[in-house]
Amino acid sequence: MAVLAAELPYRDADLALVALALAVSGAMAARRGHPIAVVALVGVLCVLGARPPWHDAPVSAMIIALYAVGRHTPAWASTASAAVAMAGHWLLYDLPWAPAPLGMTVALALTPAAPVAAGHIMRLRGELAQRREQRIAAAWPANCTT
Repeated sequence: MAVLAAELPYRDADLALVALALAVSGAMAARRGHPIAVVALVGVLCVLGARPPWHDAPVSAMIIALYAVGRHTPAWASTASAAVAMAGHWLLYDLPWAPAPLGMTVALALTPAAPVAAGHIMRLRGELAQRREQRIAAAWPANCTT
């Protein structure tokens, strides 16, 4: 095993980055059943990934996890999760840099809210389609077979 590790062209940071990617992938497997826990775990992994020497946070996984929160949780839970994600995003990406114009700061701070809103919209579309189908089925004559 030591010979194999010595022959790998990867450094310790590269192996840690691969471990980070595997952890994010494992978390994403549970996003429909436990979306808030997945957002919390992926958020922690994003913070770890954004630190030097990687500067490579799993942002796409965070977007997917936030969408799952909007799609599979009640409105109050997804709103709270989005607020925490927005605060974390603002603290992680805006504070270390030079002050930006107010419009850019607001746009960057609201970035995590977009996937949550998209999840809400998709859930509402599904609920409305289901209600429409139930109304059509209720209005359909009972003696009609076609």
